[in-house]
Amino acid sequence: MATTALWKVGTNLKRTIDYVSDKDKTNKNGDFKLKDLKSAIEYASNSNKTEDSYYVTGVNCESNYAYEEMMLTKKSFEKVDGIQAFHGYQSFVENEVTPDIAHEIGVKLAEEMWGDRFEVLVTTHLLSKNFHNHFVINSVSFVDGKKYRNTIANYAEMRRLNDELCREYGLNVLVEKTTPKSHIDYNIYKTPTDKTIQNYYSMAKLDLDNAIIESKSYKDFERLMYNMGYFLYYRANKLSIRNKKYKRNIRIERYFGSDYSIDNIKKRIYETNSLKIIKYNKKNFNVLDTKGSFIKLYKYYCYLLKIYPKNIRTNKISFEMRIDVEKLDALNKETNFLVNKQIDTKEDLEKLIFLTENDINILQDKKNKLWYQCKIAQDVEKKENIKDIIKKVNVNICELKKDLDICKSIMNRVEQINNNLLIYEEKIGKELSKDESVK
Repeated sequence: MATTALWKVGTNLKRTIDYVSDKDKTNKNGDFKLKDLKSAIEYASNSNKTEDSYYVTGVNCESNYAYEEMMLTKKSFEKVDGIQAFHGYQSFVENEVTPDIAHEIGVKLAEEMWGDRFEVLVTTHLLSKNFHNHFVINSVSFVDGKKYRNTIANYAEMRRLNDELCREYGLNVLVEKTTPKSHIDYNIYKTPTDKTIQNYYSMAKLDLDNAIIESKSYKDFERLMYNMGYFLYYRANKLSIRNKKYKRNIRIERYFGSDYSIDNIKKRIYETNSLKIIKYNKKNFNVLDTKGSFIKLYKYYCYLLKIYPKNIRTNKISFEMRIDVEKLDALNKETNFLVNKQIDTKEDLEKLIFLTENDINILQDKKNKLWYQCKIAQDVEKKENIKDIIKKVNVNICELKKDLDICKSIMNRVEQINNNLLIYEEKIGKELSKDESVK
């Protein structure tokens, strides 16, 4: 089990260096927050805490020159001022991990979380009973010069990755609860609840599968993904992808499973390659037998080339066009729903939502009572009959929930349209007032 935290590193260099140089303070529990990039790096890589710097690793930078490289990145993008870095930790339960495992998990977390775009120094401190990792993340990306944003969603992602790594190494995981002070529920941010993001993930997985099926080689796979609008990033032999329309990188092996590791993608390309290797048989591919038969001659040349055409590649529509098609399908579905239910006004829709929710609650109560009857029933045949009724009730509940989802989607769209109209009317009003003032 591991806990995490992350905070910003400010700019007060002199006072922070004096503060962290105090041995009485640095040997305590470490609950203070370093406010300067250099002092944070010096503290994190303190040889007294890391056994002569053995557990110090730089991600996208040399550990011995982490400060210089981070400052060089800032200067190259002219972003020396402001927040200098972010300082975080990952603390393990006493006697749960060895120093090697603790550091290994820390490096993997840094590579997964920030390795695509930022320089990170990872160190493991061993003086306390609870081994813990420190992360110093440059605030400026070496890729595009954009600054790291320590948002709730990003921190939730850090916690999610931390939990995933703990599970991989057989460690316990904390049950996520609403934090008592800030009242933030990180479970909301750990899973993409927004339909647009969900579509992004499902579409990306579909595009990956299509690219794998249609590719002749891994380079061909990379080309196809790029043509479909994806950028590919490699860190620590892991592949992340990002569509041009979105800001979020998808670490495909982490999100979609081990079938999407680089090695397994290559294996799948080989197995499902559109050009299949032919097993040689001298009797079937005798040169003398090819005379007078075009098919035999064709097969013979296939053997010489070690290929056999299986299917013809088709052009795929763009990612953006598929998103637009999905929107059109949703609008079409909602329109048909309104016509079939004879809904003319917002009040009709609100009434339907109320009645549908009421029907769902009634059926849910009925299902609970049936489960109780099934539990106390002694006769096996009676139990099976009750289970059959429960299945039918479940089908009705599912249908009602689908209708409820469509109703709520329509209601949200109506509210969004009304807001857009208000904004448009305000804009027109401002333009008219400007014209009148000019006259």
